[in-house]
Amino acid sequence: MFLAAIILQPTQLTADDILKRSQQAYDAFNTFEQDTVGTFGRTKGTARISYTKPDKLRVSGLSMGKTRYDLVCDGKNISILNASNWNQLNNITVAIAAISGISVNAGSLVPSTLMHSPFGGLMTYTGHGWTLKSGKNKLGKPVYKVHGPAATDPSIWIDATTNLIIRAEVAAGAQTLAVTFSTPRINPTIAPWRFRK
Repeated sequence: MFLAAIILQPTQLTADDILKRSQQAYDAFNTFEQDTVGTFGRTKGTARISYTKPDKLRVSGLSMGKTRYDLVCDGKNISILNASNWNQLNNITVAIAAISGISVNAGSLVPSTLMHSPFGGLMTYTGHGWTLKSGKNKLGKPVYKVHGPAATDPSIWIDATTNLIIRAEVAAGAQTLAVTFSTPRINPTIAPWRFRK
């Protein structure tokens, strides 16, 4: 979903306001599932995100090398699978960072936001001079585009109705790394096995 060519400036809202609204929307969920796809040129990574409040998370998918990766947090233990080896970690921020690159960022923004991780969650961007534009995507839905000042030209598109992330982009040299987010499943029943490795 891309932002239409015509973009209007929002009245009275700031980028920080929109980022905080979005964080609050994610904080309201007891359970959450979503599929995401990260692309960089012809390279692609996927993520299926499952979350149960307050601290159960699973992010699994195919890496840019077309191998399976997995992050499992059962509320006590954190493990990641990469190159067919499970590794135990003691910090969710480190675990999310470990799968970020191999998933082409598909497995980082929403999990970081749900877990309040200081690595790439929405609240890490507040107070850093991000700008805000509003408009409509190709389907005519109202969206906000929050744009960062960094040299990597980061942008996050947030649905103006649900306050959920629908797209994220960052420049990487002459190419763009883009992550698209499917329609999430809000408060679904998630089987306990989903949070076991």
